[in-house]
Amino acid sequence: MSHIIDEDEIYTYGILMEKDLEESVRLIAHTFTKYNPIEAYLKTTYEQFYSYALAIAKATLEDQLSIIAVHKQTKEIHGLATKLQQILLIYCRQRGFKQVFVEVANPATYHIYTKKLKGKEFTSISLPTFISSDGRRPFEDYNGELQLIVFYLQ
Repeated sequence: MSHIIDEDEIYTYGILMEKDLEESVRLIAHTFTKYNPIEAYLKTTYEQFYSYALAIAKATLEDQLSIIAVHKQTKEIHGLATKLQQILLIYCRQRGFKQVFVEVANPATYHIYTKKLKGKEFTSISLPTFISSDGRRPFEDYNGELQLIVFYLQ
């Protein structure tokens, strides 16, 4: 893996490169369609999410803001939310970012961002009242919120 940012005894952490793009997107699509409550509500399939995530991941390659964890022994890409987010925040700080915002719908992810990583809830959106840019209410029957978490980096 090139563009290594950090490592420990088990993982190497680095910038997502094109050679790891498809494997990373497979992991993301699996995780989101299985564990994200909004994707479950929308009944997003793995295939739908994969196509969407692949397009976004390709667009982010140039910005070098996607970080992956590669198991040193097996060379498999793993998702390690807390450690990857810690490294990403450090990386953003080093690149001059002053704030980072993330959207959270999953309670476990909310816990990681606010308790472990000390982010602050900036606002929340009641999803049943959300109106999309085309005037639709896609979450009209969804009983939940989306939190916006901010990290102040300076």
